[in-house]
Amino acid sequence: MIITDAAADVIREALQRTSVPKPVVYLIEATPDRDMPPEFADAVRHGASAESIREGLSRAKHLPRFLFPAIYHRTLFRWLFAKKIGEFLFFCPPGLRGEMKRGTLDVAQRGLVLRDTTGAVVRPRPGGL
Repeated sequence: MIITDAAADVIREALQRTSVPKPVVYLIEATPDRDMPPEFADAVRHGASAESIREGLSRAKHLPRFLFPAIYHRTLFRWLFAKKIGEFLFFCPPGLRGEMKRGTLDVAQRGLVLRDTTGAVVRPRPGGL
């Protein structure tokens, strides 16, 4: 994976904001809290069943997703899925490994974006949750 200077700056900033020792970067797709319907947050807070939470998520499929660098302690992941790219250690699960291997990580309007060799956006995946 090629990491642009701007994307590297975003990851460095995320690493500086945390005190996690031996960090690993996990590129996650998420919808910001402020975009989630308030009734979904209430259901989670009040201990709703997994089925009703899944139902709430299915209603939120239209919400846009963004790619963020999440920072975790490296012992949380198997070394098999860790990959050093440039100065960063990434968690690369099987579904993301191929995209990262051939992709370019860059900064988008809100968060990061992973592009394939043709320049098409592969992460965040289009189409919401």
